[in-house]
Amino acid sequence: MRKITIRLGDYVEEEKRRERRGGRAVAAAAIVVALVIVMLRATTPPPNGTTGQVPTAAHLASLPATLTFAPQLAGTASDAQLVRLRNDGDGMLSIGRIEARGDAFRLTYDCAGTLAGHDSCTAAVVFAPAATGPQKGTLAIETSGGAAAIALDGTAKPVPSVPVPAQLAPLPPAMTFGVQLAGTASPAQLVRIRNAGDEPLSIASLGAHGDAFRISHDCLAALAKSESCSAAVVFAPSLAGPQQSELTVETNGGKAAIALSGTARPIPPVDLGLIDFGSAVVKTPRPPRPIRFANSRPAPIVLGKSILSGPFAAVFDRCSGARLDSGGHCDATLALNTPAVGAFRGQLRLVDAQGSVVAFSALSGATTAPPIVEVPQPQPQPPASPPKIDIEPRRVAFTANTRTKRPIVITNRGERPVTIGIKVNGVPFGFIVDTKPCHGRTLMPNEPCTMTVTALPVAYERHSSMQILVSYEGRTETIGVAALR
Repeated sequence: MRKITIRLGDYVEEEKRRERRGGRAVAAAAIVVALVIVMLRATTPPPNGTTGQVPTAAHLASLPATLTFAPQLAGTASDAQLVRLRNDGDGMLSIGRIEARGDAFRLTYDCAGTLAGHDSCTAAVVFAPAATGPQKGTLAIETSGGAAAIALDGTAKPVPSVPVPAQLAPLPPAMTFGVQLAGTASPAQLVRIRNAGDEPLSIASLGAHGDAFRISHDCLAALAKSESCSAAVVFAPSLAGPQQSELTVETNGGKAAIALSGTARPIPPVDLGLIDFGSAVVKTPRPPRPIRFANSRPAPIVLGKSILSGPFAAVFDRCSGARLDSGGHCDATLALNTPAVGAFRGQLRLVDAQGSVVAFSALSGATTAPPIVEVPQPQPQPPASPPKIDIEPRRVAFTANTRTKRPIVITNRGERPVTIGIKVNGVPFGFIVDTKPCHGRTLMPNEPCTMTVTALPVAYERHSSMQILVSYEGRTETIGVAALR
């Protein structure tokens, strides 16, 4: 038997109202009728063996409208959020589909094909974003007892980056310069040095080997991330020929080497012009000729030994072995010495330590045979007084404080004409004697003639001396010439 609950409250209250409206008898009758009805209902069995309640159809219980996830690092997965699917009806609930829409959300569930009345199953949703930023999705559920769509919402955070150590960015493997004139400098080629890491890049050293390539740079402080500095490379060869070197960069983020190459062409030699010694009688001394070479190159020059060709010699040479800075100069003095008669050509060449010609000068000069002096034969003369000549001075002494050209006067002090012959005794090294005014000349009584003697600087250096012989009618007079220091 089923438990019977008689709810008389409603009827009693109703009858009380009626009693207040119209009589107790009527109210009592109504109460009796209500009791009978209630008892009949309680004792009448329900049809078909039911409990007496009407069964409800399968029905999907209400679900949350949105699942919101906390911010999640991109590339990682959140904890699962659970959604409970419940059948709120008495009938069987068929589950057609459960799916998560959106790449950032993953779904698992334990829901079989059907749910009995008032049973439930669970779906688990995980937020697993691959990319950063807001992510949207939908959890779609379709059943025989209704459908539902739950919005899925989450935000993906970027993964914190791990600092990259300082790293020297790649540099070009080589730098090639064109042909450059030795002693000059090329335009600069730039190399950019960049930090490809996150931590500061410190430059320990930056330079090139040798002196053909010059390096300047502004890499003075450590370089922050993506910062850069520049190095300028200039090709400035001092010698001709191919040149090679290497630019090396050493940092706390690696080392690099750049091959440097270029070719230097030689500097054209300087033409010092023609030095002409003129023409003179053979064995006649002539003044040496000075020459000067000035270094107009931007770099110093070390000279080798001066080279002379032809019958020319260096009386004084300050160029051989000299080191000349830019703008410096050296001097030499050249002489023509030959006993032969003819025209002569030669050359002076100044070379550097490697043998390359730095400067040159053409040399020329000529010598002629001495003139033939015919001494007239003396004619028979009546007896006369003996010949007499006067020479002033008879001794010529040159010093550094005296003039370098001195006259010698020869006068006929006799009573008849006298023919004079002049001859230099010894080697007149460093002296020039001009005998033409007197040699072979016939002087009338009291008639003078003047010849000159010139002393060259080399005569003082060698303390030279000589004699001039004056002959006339079998007699000889001597004139002494000396250079005193």
